[in-house]
Amino acid sequence: WTVYCSEDYAARHGTPKVRDELSRHSIIGMKGPMALLPGPRWLKEAAPDAPVPFSSNSLSNLLHSLRAGLGIATLPCLSGDQERGLVRCMAPPPELDSELWLIVREDVKAEPAVRAVADFIAGEILANRGVWTGRSH
Repeated sequence: WTVYCSEDYAARHGTPKVRDELSRHSIIGMKGPMALLPGPRWLKEAAPDAPVPFSSNSLSNLLHSLRAGLGIATLPCLSGDQERGLVRCMAPPPELDSELWLIVREDVKAEPAVRAVADFIAGEILANRGVWTGRSH
């Protein structure tokens, strides 16, 4: 996860480069279960006094609000780096690093076809670690 904004927002307001600059920007907030995700929770804790012009419980509304230039918000790097018109504001905060688990049912994990798919997925994730972690930006 890291902080993103629209190209237009960046041109008008600049981008926060470090955590201490977040409260100087408008934040697009999240509500409901979406607010409990690591990125939105971190942003709210990092900038508790920042203005929040818009909040939603929908990822699609968050993306539309970001593109419209209403403020900054957090997204997983894997998603945010792919979105046209969005700018990554800062490096991914280390405290938002998390594990990724590949879960396979115990009763089928040794079957050759299941093992082959699991090994392939794990290999692709490891080979593209920079994309998943946002460190290849």
